[in-house]
Amino acid sequence: MARTLSIRLSLLRDLLLVILMLSGGILATTFFAARQTIEVLSQAYMGKAIDATNARLEGFFAPVRRELRTLGAWGEAGLLDSEDPAELNRLLVPMLQLRPQITSVMVADGRGREYLLLRSGESWLNRVTRRDEWGSRT
Repeated sequence: MARTLSIRLSLLRDLLLVILMLSGGILATTFFAARQTIEVLSQAYMGKAIDATNARLEGFFAPVRRELRTLGAWGEAGLLDSEDPAELNRLLVPMLQLRPQITSVMVADGRGREYLLLRSGESWLNRVTRRDEWGSRT
């Protein structure tokens, strides 16, 4: 014969079942909300990190771009003559001393004439190449 439950036990069992279901629902909602919050915060943090990195890179490269435009204008004006390394050193060394991120400058023409100014610690080195006159010697 089947045993019947008292109303008290039936209510207690139903109450425990409701509590378990609510607890599971709250736990699942909390888990999904936490995942979404973590994702949003991660994206915000990555966005800030990317913005900070872009700002630092812009701060590093903006002076280099300005100096390149200046050198381009000097070249178009005929001030960068690779025949006279001493004059190029006089023009370029002071400019490069102000920009530690620029370690070398090369001026070249279509005839194979090159002038290289290279920062080496606290001093400056030059390499001059004149393919049309000297061949492969520098």
